[in-house]
Amino acid sequence: MSSEEQCVQALELHEGKLSALANVQGLGIAAEEGETADSDRLAVAVYVEKKVPVEKLAPEHRIPATLEIPDGDGFHQVSVRVIEQGPVWAE
Repeated sequence: MSSEEQCVQALELHEGKLSALANVQGLGIAAEEGETADSDRLAVAVYVEKKVPVEKLAPEHRIPATLEIPDGDGFHQVSVRVIEQGPVWAE
């Protein structure tokens, strides 16, 4: 389980790498997969136009399942949730 503060830290550390991946349209924070919107179990949200099966992606284009952040003397794994949102247009 990750706090909002940990999710923000993960975004700050990994935003450039995630944003550069093909199909990624945006980043944010959302409830973990399977949780309700008011859950305190949070994840980094990666918004994509269309979800693609992982086996169809080259390893360098895959969105990681977790992001590592420093936590005291060790590391904490922040969950990543991929959310399909369809095409986005600027208005």
